[in-house]
This record gives sequence, structure tokens and C-alpha cells, in this order.
Amino acid sequence: MPHKGIFSRALLSAAVVGTLAVGAAPAVGAAEAPTQAAAEASNLYTNQTVAPGHSVTLVPNTPLDFTDIADVSQSGIPEGWHVTINEDNGAVVVSPAPNAKKGDAVTLKIKIVDIDGRVTWHQPTVTASEDGTADSALPPADPDGPKVTYQDAMVEPGNSVTVAP
Repeated sequence: MPHKGIFSRALLSAAVVGTLAVGAAPAVGAAEAPTQAAAEASNLYTNQTVAPGHSVTLVPNTPLDFTDIADVSQSGIPEGWHVTINEDNGAVVVSPAPNAKKGDAVTLKIKIVDIDGRVTWHQPTVTASEDGTADSALPPADPDGPKVTYQDAMVEPGNSVTVAP
């Protein structure tokens, strides 16, 4: 059984013999542009809602192959919203602006590239679930919360030590 990327001589000959279309070259990146049909056919990510000032993580419904690379376009992200992606596993973290209003939304443009260079686009939407205020944000850490102190310990290379509170 041949491996991916290795073609038989007959297949290579068949690929070389053919019609060469002459005309205007496609625009750079045109082959990568998401299409409506591709976006609708894809359900790798589930739409989410999140409170302003908080964050939500969109995890692919099907784990990415370890050779896939994920990226998210920053184009069209509203001011104050933050979007990051883990290129290895495709997890996307979205934080709406603290002052986002209920219903404010962003449709992400997530690109997955497989080992063969095939590009698929996914367009989940994240929507603010309630009205935010300029003060909306994660609550600050409790200054009176539990405090844990540890004793200093020395360890020699190649050995281990257990440090307990």
C-alpha cells in the first residue's frame, strides 16, 4: 500500500497530461477564503454564550489530529473582545468586552490546516448573555482567602523531595 504523498509513475503521468487553463491568476488567499457552504457544513465548534467580562472556551467537538494546525482570524473582532487559540488542540478562548450588551456577538473565523495542506474553515458564534457594565469582570481574588505557606527544601540533582504545607 503506497504512503500519502507517494505517487505511482502511471498516476504521475496521468496528472501531467491534461489541459492547462490560461487566464488570470486567482487572488492571493482566494483558495483559503471561507465559503458559506463550507461554514454551514462544519460543526467542529458549538456556538456559545458568555457573560461580559468573563471568558468561554470553545473546544473542538472532535479532537484535532496531532498534525493539524489551528488559527483564528482577528479580523472583525469587536473592540474590547479578546480571542486566543491554542494552535495545537484548536481550543479557542473568547472574552467579550466588560461593557458588552446582551446579544452582542462575534462570529469567529477558525482555520484548520491538515498535514496535507487542506484548509477547512469553521465559524462558531459567541454571544454576550447579559448586559455588562464598565465594572463587569471576574471578581478579584479574596484577600482574606486561604493562605498556604511551605517550608523551604533542598534537593540534590537526581533526587526528589516532597514539600507539604
